[in-house]
Amino acid sequence: MRKNASRPKDELIRLRDELEEQVETKTEALRQANQDLLLDLADRMKAEVALRDSESQLRAMFENALDAMILLDDDRRILDANESAQQLFGYGIQELLALRWDALMPTGRVAEIEEHWKSVFEGGAKRGEIEVRHACGSFRVVSFSARANIQPGRHLITLRDLTEQREAEDSLRLLSQRLMRLQDEERRRIARELHDSTGQSLSALAMHLDAVMAESHSLPPRAQKAAAEAVEICRSCSTDIRTISYLLHPPLLDEVGLFPALAWYVSGFSERSGVKVTKKI
Repeated sequence: MRKNASRPKDELIRLRDELEEQVETKTEALRQANQDLLLDLADRMKAEVALRDSESQLRAMFENALDAMILLDDDRRILDANESAQQLFGYGIQELLALRWDALMPTGRVAEIEEHWKSVFEGGAKRGEIEVRHACGSFRVVSFSARANIQPGRHLITLRDLTEQREAEDSLRLLSQRLMRLQDEERRRIARELHDSTGQSLSALAMHLDAVMAESHSLPPRAQKAAAEAVEICRSCSTDIRTISYLLHPPLLDEVGLFPALAWYVSGFSERSGVKVTKKI
């Protein structure tokens, strides 16, 4: 009887032990799940902090970029613009946000704008130069780089003002043209002086030397030789003066134009140097 009476007690003990084991197992599983959840939350918090830091850095780069940057939607409405863009166009940020991209272009350029916009979407990106309109009505020359869909439905245009560079290039070109004109005028003046002054002096000297040579039979042999050498030197100088005068400013440039003058120059160079020259215009 005692043996049979202890069986329910043993069964209760066994059930209790199994229940305690199950509770302990479940508790451990819950503890592990809680730790995993805490780790996951920590990772998410770190990711969110990193994302905020990244967004903050990107925003700082956007705002402080030296190049103008404008963000557009599919309808070319301005969604954002940095400080450089505000300076380039002469509008405040709220004024820009109320505009479409087309409003910053010169009037009458609708077809050109549409073509640029189409090519950006077809190729994903485009570079080039365009004119843009300042708030005061003046125009600026800019280089641009456009990239479509940096985010879905968001398109970025970066612009760099080339106006001062173009103005400097134009000034340099005008200065170079003026310098070339001054050089040409100086060449003309020197060529004219060589021909009119030095050339005439050499001609007069040649006449005197010819007179001396006419009476050279009465001169000592050494004097005759010196006079003959002087005549040759005078002739050589006259030839050199004429050549230099022509090279400084060939009269043919004014008389017949550039191409015939070039032909004459090439022919003369070949004769003087013995070098065969082929011209191709």
